[in-house]
Amino acid sequence: MTEWQYGFNITETQIRIDAGLDISLGSAPAAQDGGTCGFIAFHPGGGTHRTIDPQRFTAPGIVEHLTHGGAGNGHGGVRHSTDFLDSYVVRAPDDATLLRRIADIEDEYRG
Repeated sequence: MTEWQYGFNITETQIRIDAGLDISLGSAPAAQDGGTCGFIAFHPGGGTHRTIDPQRFTAPGIVEHLTHGGAGNGHGGVRHSTDFLDSYVVRAPDDATLLRRIADIEDEYRG
């Protein structure tokens, strides 16, 4: 999400700082046009694994989707807070639209 909002990968940047390497903070793609970014993730459990068809990403502003096949503890639970099956980074022109898009993604994902 930080990369989409501010134009740099925060983890990579910290590793480069720690290693004494040069960093580049890049450009701020969303911030340049006054937009905002958010994130929604879905943990294992609750029945069948669902996903959103990539052809549907444009309408709700999905700019990144990560899927994690090994998520969960094998018994329908999670091992830690980032142990999710699917995560989506969402862009929007403003906060109200972002929240509406995230709610729409949740509705579509849960079907």
